Amino acid sequence: MVKLRLIPTGKSVQPSFRVVAIDARAKLNGRYIDILGFYDPIKKVTKINEELTLKFLLTGAQPTETVRSLLSKQGIMEKFHNMKIEQKKAVVKEVKVKKVSPSSSKVAKKSETNEQK
Repeated sequence: MVKLRLIPTGKSVQPSFRVVAIDARAKLNGRYIDILGFYDPIKKVTKINEELTLKFLLTGAQPTETVRSLLSKQGIMEKFHNMKIEQKKAVVKEVKVKKVSPSSSKVAKKSETNEQK
């Protein structure tokens, strides 16, 4: 499973963090998949790549509580939530169309072939 979490960087007196996509089993400073942004708690600066983060979230990555909070402040979690709702609506529409169209056409084709015999 992929997690979105913070990796500490900087000095112990001046902490800063990278927001990364990483395998959940990896060590704290282990090999990460991709860097999504950074967070500086002293200056209260956060910069996160929105497109890349949404890509990971849509493919099933789970953010930690702290990263979820940072993403919410940036508005990324709201966009992710809206995208999920749109996807569900699209799937429901496809299912309704498939249920109505193919079944009615199959019935019509069967009745036509029975009448021809």
